[in-house]
Amino acid sequence: MQLLPFSQNVYLLLNQSTAYSFCSFKMARSVKAIAAKKAKAALSGKVTKPKPPQNAYNLWYRENRDTIIKEKRLKNLGKAARAAWKKLEDKSKWEEMAKEDKERYQREMNEHSGNNGQSASAGEDQ
Repeated sequence: MQLLPFSQNVYLLLNQSTAYSFCSFKMARSVKAIAAKKAKAALSGKVTKPKPPQNAYNLWYRENRDTIIKEKRLKNLGKAARAAWKKLEDKSKWEEMAKEDKERYQREMNEHSGNNGQSASAGEDQ
């Protein structure tokens, strides 16, 4: 295949194969752009928003994902996880972890909102 400018290569791919989704191409670009923005912000010392809290199900799922995959096929992973979560009798451990994560998020958001106006002036004082 001849090397052409980027937009022409995309056009050729779209015309050659209907299976190629332009939407997924745009999504991949946006994911890369977001990652680049986060890396740039981290290098520049900008204060970024804290990571949002996770609920009890998400915390449970992250810890139990591997065992669910071993038991079920990957195709039915979501259904198997939902069924296992519904069958779980004692969810208090996960609910407590979610509560702690929510409190962490609130603390970090308070610090973040307090630092937004002070970040520029703090750098000037030093």
